[in-house]
Amino acid sequence: MTRNHGEELTPYNPEIEITFHQRKNAIERGKNSGETDPEEQLAVFEPTMEIMGAVERPMMEYSFPTADGTISSIVKPSVEANNFEIKPSIIQIIRSSVQFYGLPDEDPNKHLMDFLEICDTFRFNDVSNDAVRIRIFPFSLCDTAKDWLQSLPTGSITTWAALTQKFLAKYFSLAKTAKMLNDITSFMQLYIIVTSLRLERSTIFLMIIDLIWLERVYQINLGRTSVCGNTCM
Repeated sequence: MTRNHGEELTPYNPEIEITFHQRKNAIERGKNSGETDPEEQLAVFEPTMEIMGAVERPMMEYSFPTADGTISSIVKPSVEANNFEIKPSIIQIIRSSVQFYGLPDEDPNKHLMDFLEICDTFRFNDVSNDAVRIRIFPFSLCDTAKDWLQSLPTGSITTWAALTQKFLAKYFSLAKTAKMLNDITSFMQLYIIVTSLRLERSTIFLMIIDLIWLERVYQINLGRTSVCGNTCM
């Protein structure tokens, strides 16, 4: 690395203070022993070969983007088939038929059922269903759902069961569970109210029947009494 006029630049020393004190101590020891070399005094400011070897990359290269950290969160299981390949047509079917965006009103259970329904329409020789599903599932996610999958730690998902568990844990949240329980509770309360009303109506109906029956019995008894009274007279 040189300046425009051709002079050599001193390589960057990340531990320059330590190097300076080491060289300074060496010079002091030389003075005390009476063996001081004038060139050694200049060596305090000269770079060593170790430092030059440590600074091989230009500083600008450290700002270049790299592919580190772009590995998928899914570790795809190995397959025994030699010519295993997922056709683009299958991926296109997934993308056009079952897409999950991660919206609050989407049902993750339904998405999984729809996804598995399509996966069950094709088979690969010597390849397990889970190995196929774990490879295709990322193509069924979009937007925030896709971002969520890519944000998981690298290699944190190794099985289809683990993938579905994380997916449901993320999107079938406690809030949705609480809402379902609340809906069930509301339904049960409504059922109890309706049942109570029916019981009340049934009770009233039975009371009316009892009154009608008692009225008829009374009329019959009254008629018998009248007949008996006339006969007796």
